[in-house]
Amino acid sequence: MGDNMLRKFKVSNYKNFNDEVIVDFTNKHDYQYNQYCVKDDLISKMLVLGTNASGKSNLGYALFDIVLSLTDNQTNEHQTDELSFLNGYSNKKYASFSYEFSNGKKIILFEYKKTRPTEFLEESLFIDGQLVYTYNYKNSTGNFENMNLINADTLTIESIESSLSVLRFIANNSNQQEDSDVNFIINFAKNMLWFRATQDGNAYIGLLNGRENINQYIINNNLLNEFESFLRELGDIEIRLKAAKVETLPESESILVQIIGKQPVIFNEVASSGTKALELLFFWNSYFDKISFLFIDEFDAFYHYELSKKVLKFIAELNNVQAMLTSHNTSLISNTILRPDCYLNISNGKVAPFTSLTNRELRVVHNLEKMYRNGEFNE
Repeated sequence: MGDNMLRKFKVSNYKNFNDEVIVDFTNKHDYQYNQYCVKDDLISKMLVLGTNASGKSNLGYALFDIVLSLTDNQTNEHQTDELSFLNGYSNKKYASFSYEFSNGKKIILFEYKKTRPTEFLEESLFIDGQLVYTYNYKNSTGNFENMNLINADTLTIESIESSLSVLRFIANNSNQQEDSDVNFIINFAKNMLWFRATQDGNAYIGLLNGRENINQYIINNNLLNEFESFLRELGDIEIRLKAAKVETLPESESILVQIIGKQPVIFNEVASSGTKALELLFFWNSYFDKISFLFIDEFDAFYHYELSKKVLKFIAELNNVQAMLTSHNTSLISNTILRPDCYLNISNGKVAPFTSLTNRELRVVHNLEKMYRNGEFNE
């Protein structure tokens, strides 16, 4: 992760977000505890809390619109649904997205407007406050005077289809160094990961494409012992596993079985929802060293509340992952794992950190859960 992080994100007129929503990772306070939640002077871990239908998932879809815009990686049907793309109460005909990154010592601002999930209206790029380019797709007009800042001044841009990002066009049609600012944004988008556990298994956005058989992944990579240890250490779950051949499967494939006593049973048929959710976390954990930004939606949907805390601490203590998780579990609200500047409240289409929702100077001794339940952090 290093100095390469998301600093700020803004979105408006998208799904249930009518007014502008701002997620500000620079809004760090001078707390002297749980400092693993901060990296390079930016908040690196956030927990978003809200009731059902408050917009927690929509915030993830909004953040990961850049994956849809700049990559061919996995997307979600809720991102590409045209009927729910724009806010139903707004008269505006476009949604606005803004991503501010730190790339080493540089500040990069990438902004665009869309009329539909795959139709751009405008797009702009700034580096350290200087305009690199801006383009209006409707009029096929733009300002490209500072393309030398991204080594693309010899590139001629006259008319670009509204389904193609200008930045992606530049990346594909100019001679970019591996560590260029253009490649930085593209690679950041390519390495973003959103996932959640569902009754059907693994739902995800970004990083990969297609469906991976998680049991087969564990077997093929000889990770049975590691998976058993993961379940034991994180979930206090003690089970024995092995790979077994089945006549109906190709010779190269096996199934994951659990040994109960002396009897082998198919793992998927006896594993609880919580165990399967931990298996999903174990699977994605093997990719965490590659991830630029992690979003786990309803991360504790299948966990007991004590396991929820252990998983939250596990994610919070990851050194090189900038992460955002969502939940409606109020027992997670405390100063034991995170800090007041790491908690966001989402309600009525608005998102704000606890620290901006109260006049109190929040301290380590405050009972944040009790304050939350008493309405202290309501918008």
